[in-house]
Amino acid sequence: MRPGTVAFVVFAATLAAPALRAQSTGEPRCTADKKVEHYLCDAPAFQRRLAAAHTVRIDTGRMDLFARKEMGKLVEGLGKQIVGPEQRPDLIFGIAPIDRSGRIDFGPADMGIGILTVYDPGRGAGRRGLIWAETFDGQEDRPWPTVVVDLIRQFQGSALKH
Repeated sequence: MRPGTVAFVVFAATLAAPALRAQSTGEPRCTADKKVEHYLCDAPAFQRRLAAAHTVRIDTGRMDLFARKEMGKLVEGLGKQIVGPEQRPDLIFGIAPIDRSGRIDFGPADMGIGILTVYDPGRGAGRRGLIWAETFDGQEDRPWPTVVVDLIRQFQGSALKH
């Protein structure tokens, strides 16, 4: 091998080393799937982070009292303490409808209509802190309260299964 080739290989390995270490740390993470509102998340890493958490803040729309109540039941069922917006939580659980305005959809096929997210504020703001995303697919005309109940049930089946 020529000296220039050896130097390039060493340089490339040096650049790749931090990325390989980051992948092997066991930190929970989600990556976007082919669809915009779908994610692939690391369930075992998420379950470990969830087990270590003690406090949770719930984020829903201000007027969405039903979703707030149902998310409260979920969080309390997990043995976590719910904290207000003025306190720093270990995790943030959110639930919201997926805005489909401006999209043209053809046919009766199911599409993403609701998403339940879990963020770790210690990992940064926005998507950097995203450690779980559960998307519920269905028909757009489905009532929001049924989406909330089914989305929470789906989350319990996929994120919390052992």
